[in-house]
This record gives sequence, C-alpha cells and structure tokens, in this order.
Amino acid sequence: MAATGPESADDLAARWQAQAAAQWDQPEPRLPPGWESPGRLPSSATMVLILGVSSLVGCGLLGPVAWALGSAERTRIDRGLADPYKRGLATAGMVCGIVATGLFVVTMLFVLCSLDGPP
Repeated sequence: MAATGPESADDLAARWQAQAAAQWDQPEPRLPPGWESPGRLPSSATMVLILGVSSLVGCGLLGPVAWALGSAERTRIDRGLADPYKRGLATAGMVCGIVATGLFVVTMLFVLCSLDGPP
C-alpha cells in the first residue's frame, strides 16, 4: 500500500540513510580548475620547518630567516601557488623562527647588559 499522507517511517529512514551516505562519500578537496598539474605543486615549507627547528636548536641567527620565509610561503599557499597541504609545515617553521628570534634577542640583551656592568 502506498502512503497518501505524510511519509512513512521506512521512507524517512531510507532518505536519511541516503543523505548520510552522500555526506560521507564526498570527494577529496581539489585545487581550483586550471591549477591541477600531473605532479605536486612545489613548496618550500619543509625547508622553512628545517630552518625553524635549526634556529631553536642552536643557530639563533636562522630565526628571522625562517620567520620571513615561512610568512612568504604561507602567502604563496593562500594564493594557490604552492601545495595547500603543506601549510602546517610552513606555519610550524614560522612559529619556531619567531620563538628563536625572541630568544636570540633576549639572550643578546642579557649578554650586553652583563658586559656593561662593573666586574
């Protein structure tokens, strides 16, 4: 028998299951049309992360370099010129560069202030 009034419980359940299946079957996010290439888009995010970690570990002078390159790489990613999946690497490298720059400045101020005082 066909229901003439509101939908039956079976019809509602079937419609809900179809909507849920359609929601989970979404395709992977893709780049805008015209930007698709056979390979990956080049990105220097890995280099930025290496510079950032290196600046934290021992070479504080690399901090501003990692900061600047990380900012530039995030801009490239936002414009669609670099691999969008590497944004986290660029951000992590930039943050490491910012922290290393701050630590370097504080260390230099401490050294300079300690050299100025009497022995």
